[in-house]
Amino acid sequence: MYKIAKIFVDNDYVFICSLFFLAPIMIVTFGYGNYSEEYALTFIIIALYLFTKLVYLNIDLSKTKYFLIGCFGALTFFIRPNMVMLWVVYCIALVVINIHLRNFKKLYKQAFYIFWGGAFITLLIFLYGVFTGSLWQMINSSIILNISYAGSSISEKNSNHEIFF
Repeated sequence: MYKIAKIFVDNDYVFICSLFFLAPIMIVTFGYGNYSEEYALTFIIIALYLFTKLVYLNIDLSKTKYFLIGCFGALTFFIRPNMVMLWVVYCIALVVINIHLRNFKKLYKQAFYIFWGGAFITLLIFLYGVFTGSLWQMINSSIILNISYAGSSISEKNSNHEIFF
């Protein structure tokens, strides 16, 4: 979080400010239990840093970093499928930005390496599930159960919408 804050505010006091924001998050996240969000948070923060460098600073990342973004997205998906919205939003932003700038070669490079990073992790997890005989249990536990756990009815969505606004 310090590096992300340093991108937006190039000031020596940014470290102190990031500690004030980071400390309560860490206490709540790691102090109250063993939740899957804790494990996904590391991958989300690293990917957020890379995406921020890419979009905000307009720095072209290396192929390895694009590959890592895909890897982190797949790891987050298999830990907690409903936490991959960061990748959805930023990938849509990359498509819109590169189409607007007519930079199709860069868009192809980004999409290619992000996709293969995600495919690499998916292949490793799939092979592990096949060799251990736990593929169906993994799919049921990490995807089907998680989606049903995170799901809600239309009335609950309307109620949350009204409360939000």
